[in-house]
Amino acid sequence: MQANPKLSAEDAYFLLHGYFSLIQRAGANVLTEVLHTIDPLRFTVMNQNSVNGMMFAGYRTFPQKPNKSNVNATICADFCAKANRVCNALELLDLRELDALFNYAHWTN
Repeated sequence: MQANPKLSAEDAYFLLHGYFSLIQRAGANVLTEVLHTIDPLRFTVMNQNSVNGMMFAGYRTFPQKPNKSNVNATICADFCAKANRVCNALELLDLRELDALFNYAHWTN
């Protein structure tokens, strides 16, 4: 499966949120994991690990416990854009490496 390159992060999250809205326990982390799996160059995972990692990078405006009720398409798109900035600043290959770094930092901290 390949992501539509014309679909913005905001539109992709909004579209997927519509499908997942009635699925209990499928929160923002699951939605962003799906998007990230489809296109790790454009979409990042948004979970507690990555939010904490972004805090280390100086971005402190995101919900500490992201879920479907406190993350909307605009917040997701902003998170992806800022995660891409962090990824580029660290000279990582793609958002998969950033996700792995955030997971490592979370589990070793």
